[in-house]
Formats: sequence, C-alpha cells, structure tokens
Amino acid sequence: MARDLVLVLAGNPVAPPTIAEFLPTVMNRVLIDVPTPINPKAAEAALKLTARLVAKYGGQSLSVEIRNTDFKRTTPPEPFTRHFRIVTNAAPSLRLVRERDTVLELKGSGEDLARDADFIGSSAFTTSFTNEVLFGNRGKVTTTTVPNGKSVNLDQLRRNLGAQGVNRARLRFVARQADVGGPIVRMTFKLHGRVVAIIGPARKATVRVSANGRPLARADVALGDGFELEGAIEPQVVKRDNEVVVDADAILESAGSQAGCSSAVIRLELDSNSIVSSEPGKAVAAGFDRFPQAFHDGFDVALSPLGVAQLGAAANIVAGLQEQAQPILMPTVVSWPTSSPKRPTLLVGGSVAQVTALRPPMVPGPLTIEAGRGMVGGGTEPRSVTALEAFENQGIDQLLLASSRGPSDLGKLAASMRNLPGAWTQLTGDVYVAADGETRMARLRPDERVPIPEGASKTSTPKRSPFLAILGGGGLSLLGLGLWVGLLQSYRRIRRTN
Repeated sequence: MARDLVLVLAGNPVAPPTIAEFLPTVMNRVLIDVPTPINPKAAEAALKLTARLVAKYGGQSLSVEIRNTDFKRTTPPEPFTRHFRIVTNAAPSLRLVRERDTVLELKGSGEDLARDADFIGSSAFTTSFTNEVLFGNRGKVTTTTVPNGKSVNLDQLRRNLGAQGVNRARLRFVARQADVGGPIVRMTFKLHGRVVAIIGPARKATVRVSANGRPLARADVALGDGFELEGAIEPQVVKRDNEVVVDADAILESAGSQAGCSSAVIRLELDSNSIVSSEPGKAVAAGFDRFPQAFHDGFDVALSPLGVAQLGAAANIVAGLQEQAQPILMPTVVSWPTSSPKRPTLLVGGSVAQVTALRPPMVPGPLTIEAGRGMVGGGTEPRSVTALEAFENQGIDQLLLASSRGPSDLGKLAASMRNLPGAWTQLTGDVYVAADGETRMARLRPDERVPIPEGASKTSTPKRSPFLAILGGGGLSLLGLGLWVGLLQSYRRIRRTN
C-alpha cells in the first residue's frame, strides 16, 4: 500500500556559524528589513537581493517579505527562512548578528548597498568563513547575463537533452525570450544530435522539428549517425515562451514486421552545443507577453510614495519575473517619471494624477463587477480596484501596479499573481484587475504585431480582436467587456471635465 512520505523536524534550528554557511540548501522564505524612511539605494539593494535569491532558489517558490526594521518578531526561528537587514549610513560590510534568529546585515551607504546585494550568492560569498566581511576584503562580483541578439547553446539554457520511447522519442523544451537575449523578433535553431537503437527492427528514423505548432525541419537519418537540422521561428509566430518539439520516429524494417516484431525502442539525443540564436526586436504585442524579457538589459523602478508597502509589492513583481528569467534581473530605483521614460520601468503606487500622466490602458477607479457581465464603469455599488498593467509609453515598455484602494492592496495583487498556477506565464493581455477577491485579465488595447523587418517572411499576420475574452472568475462575455470599456472611457472623460 502506497504511503505519503512525511518529514518531521525536531529540536531547534542550528544557527549558521559563518557568512559562507548562511544560505541553506533549501529555503522557502526570506525576510528583508529596511530602515525608515527608506532611501532609494536601500530600496534598490532590497530588490537586487530579491532577484539574486529568487534566481538561486526559484524552483522552491521562495516567499519574499519586506518589513520595517522596527518590526518586532515574536515567532521562533524557522529552519527554511533567512533574515536580512539593510543598514544605511554605516561602514560598508556584511555582518552576522545573533538575535532571536541569525540576521545577515548589509551595511553601507549609496552604491555600497547595491554591491552588498550583488555579493550575496557569489563565489566569493561562499568562501567567506567569518562573521563579517569588510568592503575591502570582498572579491570581484560578476553577474550572469545573456547578450542580446547573440547565440546560446542548450547547455546554457539548462534544457533536457535526451528522450526515449517505443517507435517514437519526443524531446520538448521551451526557449524563452528572456533566456536567449531579451526582446527578439526571430529565433533560429541549429540542432545537432543522433538517434540510437535500443532494441527492435529499426535501422533508420525520421527526425522532425517544430516550434509553436509549426514544422521547421525534417530529415531521415541512420540510427547511430549524427544529424544537423536548422529552422527558424519567424516574427509572425514568435512568442514570449516558444515551445520546441523534436520527434524521432523509427522506420521499421519489413523483415522485422513480418517476424512479428512491430516495435522498436529508440533514444533521441541532442548535443549540448546545439545553438539557439536570436535577432533583437519586438515581435509580440505590448502587454504582459513583453515581460520579463523587456527588463533583460536592466530596468528602472519608481515607487510613489517610497514606502514599505510599495517596496514589498515591487519585490513580489521582481520575484515573479525572475522566476521566468535565467539571467539575474538588475533593477535601479529612480524617482517617479515626470517626462518620457528612457528605459523600461516598473512603477508601483502613484497618485491618480501620476498614473493618468502615464496613459496606461486604464486608470484604476470605481468599477462594478456584475455577475455574467464582468466589470463595468460606474454602477450603483462601485468597487475600488487594484490593477497590474503592461503597456508602451513612447515606445518603451512599462509595467504599472496601481490601486484606488490603498497601499496594502498593492502587495495583495502582486502576491496573488505569484500564486497563479504557472505564475507570470498565465498572465495574458495588458490588464490584470482585482477587486474584493475577484480577479480578471483583459486586453484593452489592440493586439498588433510590430512591422516585420526587411528580409523576414512576408506572410501577413491577421490582427487579433482588440478585446479578448477575460480569464478567471467565470470569465467575461465579449459584449460585457465592450460595454465596460465604453463606459470606462466615458467615466474617464467625465473625470477630466470635472
């Protein structure tokens, strides 16, 4: 009879004796204390620390919590939790502090704090067998990145390189834009490998490569011999997450079939130096599908006001994006923009005037959620809402988290996004709205592909409907969504008039 395996931990957690041993093999929660008032460099250090830790523990669904330094903890230490504290206006160092639990302090001012965050998890960090590391003793810190528009191999992408089956061996992997160099318009594959016989009457196999459901290449190969197949995902079909399928079908020998043996076990293997190349550009419509690759080369973060709630929400958004990106994301905290953006930006909070000036798909305001019809502007019982929106401002990608309810709801929406099955990959369209526990996803601006560059395929791509069906919470009808948008636009015009 099958039984569930249960792990029971007894006793008190052993405090890490040195900095090198501070990060455990398994970690599911991280606490980051920040001083108040928060300065931009302390906020930036917290976000960089979040990105580094999620990159290291991303497969473990790491929970991130930002707190005020004055927060008084009453619960005992937890074995899979680590506690960090950012200390400003101090000599630059990392230091272990023994309190109710063990705290790793990141101390410094200005850029020193960001260097502290970069240092954590580096090779130099893992050899720091002391209780304190001074700035002058720190080794050189390097950050792993993928050059935009360059080639990477499957080994760098950490993809599965082998599959086995009866008559057919299928290998499937996902090539994300964020893993191959940021926003792209075209992706090219050069796959090297072989098909080998395990048992059965087969001497040859047919190898087929497809991407996003479209065939790219095909070849008949002798079992045991190497093959090389090339193909490209053109701009009109490239996605944020591109599914590549390699099938090897055994060609059975007639003699074996006549003898009653109609099956062969084969193994498909891809060489680790198989190449995935990318061409930089923007092929997917503005919206959630542009992220996280839009942040590949660094991005700005603007918080208004610069408070714990806004920083905590931003940390959860960064964590959700980092889970979908192999290179470590590099945020820079800036003031709320008052002119055209210079870089992709994550914006959290903001007054109605600040949000309106960004010209997002919608300005969070009172909406009514009606059964069977979805969200409609105005109404007899309007609800305040919180919204995550992805859009372009002067051709530069922006990600906005704003609320008409209050700062605490920013963090709730960011956390709910991370709790979706598949997290960020489940977001579609350009608006994700939450009101009183109900959530909706929508596209409020037309889904238009960018022009296909010279030299690419001229196959036309039909424009999608400006308004897509809403997912979650029972869904919305297209009629209800159209009415919502129309009334919402009228509502915004009335607000401007007043």
